[in-house]
Amino acid sequence: HTSAIGLRESPIVKHALQREFVTVHVEVQPVRIKIARLGDGVVNAQPEFDDVDAAALALGRPAKLVLAQALAAYHLVQCES
Repeated sequence: HTSAIGLRESPIVKHALQREFVTVHVEVQPVRIKIARLGDGVVNAQPEFDDVDAAALALGRPAKLVLAQALAAYHLVQCES
Protein backbone atom coordinates (compact mmCIF):
# COMPACT_ATOMS: atom_id res chain seq x y z
CA HIS A 1 0.00 0.00 0.00
CA THR A 2 1.09 3.53 -0.64
CA SER A 3 -0.33 6.80 0.51
CA ALA A 4 -0.42 8.15 -3.06
CA ILE A 5 -3.89 8.81 -4.41
CA GLY A 6 -4.07 7.85 -8.04
CA LEU A 7 -5.91 6.19 -10.86
CA ARG A 8 -4.93 3.13 -12.82
CA GLU A 9 -5.75 3.22 -16.49
CA SER A 10 -5.84 0.47 -19.12
CA PRO A 11 -6.71 0.90 -22.78
CA ILE A 12 -9.81 -0.99 -23.92
CA VAL A 13 -10.49 -1.91 -27.51
CA LYS A 14 -13.91 -2.95 -28.75
CA HIS A 15 -14.36 -5.01 -31.90
CA ALA A 16 -17.82 -5.10 -33.47
CA LEU A 17 -18.91 -8.64 -34.23
CA GLN A 18 -20.53 -9.71 -37.48
CA ARG A 19 -24.33 -9.78 -37.01
CA GLU A 20 -27.20 -11.43 -38.75
CA PHE A 21 -30.85 -12.13 -38.01
CA VAL A 22 -32.94 -15.27 -38.25
CA THR A 23 -36.66 -15.48 -37.54
CA VAL A 24 -38.21 -18.18 -35.39
CA HIS A 25 -41.86 -18.58 -34.42
CA VAL A 26 -43.36 -18.93 -30.98
CA GLU A 27 -46.59 -20.56 -32.00
CA VAL A 28 -47.54 -18.28 -34.92
CA GLN A 29 -45.76 -15.16 -33.64
CA PRO A 30 -42.47 -14.22 -35.40
CA VAL A 31 -39.48 -13.37 -33.22
CA ARG A 32 -36.20 -12.21 -34.76
CA ILE A 33 -33.03 -13.60 -33.20
CA LYS A 34 -29.88 -11.48 -33.48
CA ILE A 35 -26.83 -13.68 -34.06
CA ALA A 36 -23.32 -12.40 -33.26
CA ARG A 37 -20.48 -14.24 -34.98
CA LEU A 38 -16.74 -14.31 -34.55
CA GLY A 39 -15.20 -16.05 -37.52
CA ASP A 40 -17.29 -19.15 -38.22
CA GLY A 41 -18.60 -19.46 -34.66
CA VAL A 42 -21.71 -18.06 -33.01
CA VAL A 43 -20.77 -16.22 -29.81
CA ASN A 44 -24.23 -14.93 -28.90
CA ALA A 45 -27.86 -15.31 -29.94
CA GLN A 46 -30.48 -13.04 -28.44
CA PRO A 47 -34.15 -12.46 -29.29
CA GLU A 48 -35.13 -8.92 -30.25
CA PHE A 49 -37.10 -7.64 -27.27
CA ASP A 50 -39.64 -5.66 -29.34
CA ASP A 51 -40.59 -8.93 -31.08
CA VAL A 52 -40.70 -10.79 -27.76
CA ASP A 53 -42.91 -8.09 -26.26
CA ALA A 54 -45.31 -8.11 -29.24
CA ALA A 55 -45.52 -11.92 -29.21
CA ALA A 56 -46.10 -11.99 -25.45
CA LEU A 57 -48.92 -9.48 -25.77
CA ALA A 58 -50.52 -11.39 -28.68
CA LEU A 59 -50.22 -14.74 -26.86
CA GLY A 60 -51.17 -13.45 -23.41
CA ARG A 61 -47.96 -14.79 -21.88
CA PRO A 62 -45.15 -13.24 -19.85
CA ALA A 63 -42.31 -11.82 -21.97
CA LYS A 64 -39.80 -13.91 -20.01
CA LEU A 65 -41.56 -17.11 -21.12
CA VAL A 66 -41.76 -16.01 -24.76
CA LEU A 67 -38.05 -15.07 -24.70
CA ALA A 68 -37.17 -18.56 -23.41
CA GLN A 69 -39.41 -20.20 -26.03
CA ALA A 70 -37.83 -18.14 -28.81
CA LEU A 71 -34.32 -19.13 -27.72
CA ALA A 72 -35.38 -22.77 -27.48
CA ALA A 73 -36.82 -22.57 -31.01
CA TYR A 74 -33.56 -21.05 -32.29
CA HIS A 75 -31.44 -23.76 -30.66
CA LEU A 76 -33.74 -26.47 -32.03
CA VAL A 77 -33.32 -25.11 -35.56
CA GLN A 78 -29.52 -24.98 -35.08
CA CYS A 79 -29.41 -28.61 -33.92
CA GLU A 80 -31.43 -29.72 -36.95
CA SER A 81 -29.18 -27.97 -39.48
